[in-house]
Amino acid sequence: MRGLQSVLMLRTFIIVIVFSLPPAAWAQSVVLRASDVLPLLTEAAPDTFYVNGTAVYGLSVEAETPFVSHDAQRLAVSLVALRLIDQGKLSLDTPVAQILPELIEKNPFRVALTLRHLLTETGGFAVPPVTTDSPPENLAPFLIELRTPGQVSAPDPTGLDLLELLVARTTSQSVQETIALELFKPLGIHDKNSATDSATLASKTVTLSPKILAHLAILLLRNEQSDGTAYLSDLSYEMLMEGVLWLFHPLGPERCAAGYLQRRAGRSWVEINPGFVVFPREGAAFISPRVMVGGSDIAVRFKQAIWRIAEENFPPHSGSTTRLEAARALAPPADLGGRYTRADQPSAWLRARVDNMAENWIRVNEMADGNLRVTMSSPAHEAFGDAPPQGTLTFQPKAPYHYTSDSGERLTFSPVRAGGYLYLDGVLYRYTGLLGNIPFLLSLLPWVFAALTSAALHLQSNLGKPWRRMALFSLIGSALIGGGLYAEWALWPTVMYEWDSPALITLWRSGLNIGLMLVLSLPLFALSFVRRGPMPEKGWALILAGPHLALISIAAMTLFLITVAVGLAGTFTAL
Repeated sequence: MRGLQSVLMLRTFIIVIVFSLPPAAWAQSVVLRASDVLPLLTEAAPDTFYVNGTAVYGLSVEAETPFVSHDAQRLAVSLVALRLIDQGKLSLDTPVAQILPELIEKNPFRVALTLRHLLTETGGFAVPPVTTDSPPENLAPFLIELRTPGQVSAPDPTGLDLLELLVARTTSQSVQETIALELFKPLGIHDKNSATDSATLASKTVTLSPKILAHLAILLLRNEQSDGTAYLSDLSYEMLMEGVLWLFHPLGPERCAAGYLQRRAGRSWVEINPGFVVFPREGAAFISPRVMVGGSDIAVRFKQAIWRIAEENFPPHSGSTTRLEAARALAPPADLGGRYTRADQPSAWLRARVDNMAENWIRVNEMADGNLRVTMSSPAHEAFGDAPPQGTLTFQPKAPYHYTSDSGERLTFSPVRAGGYLYLDGVLYRYTGLLGNIPFLLSLLPWVFAALTSAALHLQSNLGKPWRRMALFSLIGSALIGGGLYAEWALWPTVMYEWDSPALITLWRSGLNIGLMLVLSLPLFALSFVRRGPMPEKGWALILAGPHLALISIAAMTLFLITVAVGLAGTFTAL
């Protein structure tokens, strides 16, 4: 009897110990058979492979061929950054301005940019209209902040460049040398294409091969170096794979250091990239280099294959109700309807902003039954399950600011800014309202400038200096605004990145805003003339003067609204 009790006690003790271990220690609990999994993956995306525990399946003969992926590069640099935190050389919330004061200005009236923001891609920097495979020599012209740090998370190549520079400054070595020392060496990676190669070190790009990605996937699942010891401390590993470093909504997108934390139907995973998905609890990672380098056509099929594998092999685990309770505690929104423009690739270039606002938008309409009807300009996002069709979808409320459709798409609004931003299945949009209908607004520009330049009829007015001054203000203001708009449309990238002359941009933007002040004075002139004179007293001038003043005033206000819509009103500096 005592023997049986001892066996039962030992069994209970083992169960308690096993389930109290961190996920990395029992990450091989689900075994995936290659004969079942690989056909599904490769049919969806050729050259796909997967990692199960410490075993790699489907790695092709081209596994050592390097390729450039910003998300894979970010993962490598993030791992090194967490390693430096463990060594006491960096801190998660230390302002970047303390380490790179020549690039980031210390401003006590703004949210301080920190390593946390760089790891979660919430720095708020504009995406440059020119693409480079390596960090530029002078990063300053690229550091254009369009959003407050920590506000929303979106792909941030400029933030990645800044993160690499932060790591390099901390270690007093190049980022390639630091990755070789702090990542590849502890993992025992000796690859002819890795950053330990002198030819690679001569460039500024961290190139990674599928073979190296397999090593990184095992590290994400196991947190082990080649000698079996932990690569990161428990706290840093939690921040890497499970710690919520940024949260949009209790039921919406959330970020850890490795990527986006995703949850669906009792299962959770980390999406580093649409082509690099990790299930840490189940000990599995799925990687498609072809999707990682931009295979948008096959990305949806790849995700569908992964979800099918997860449904068939990964049992749901009991989730906490804390997130749902926190979401239901939010105050219900008053109004979420309107026009939203895609905002995950914010640009400081006028032409790129206009093209985006014209092509990538959704319209949200609130229905009487509380549901939302969403009309999309195009299928501009990739769902984890079925890709939504172009057209209209209906979403039902699940909690304040959070909605789901019958086919599984998720629509989550920001509760902080009362719906100012939303994520549609992980793709970011921002509220623009009526001013977001940019094709209609731009179609008004010729008529607006024609109305404003018609004020030239009053340059020789015999009604007095106020009329002549109004005409002069209208012509000068129109010229300054028109010149500024043309420069923003045609010259901005050349001046900013080829000539490296942000002062010239500041000059024409100052002129544009001076022009706006002159143009906005026109309605005041018109109001003064109507109320106190002088006004024409006879002939056609008596009949047409009032309507002409009204036309000029409407044109002035319309031009101001257009500059507000494209983000130029009140913007003086280039950075």
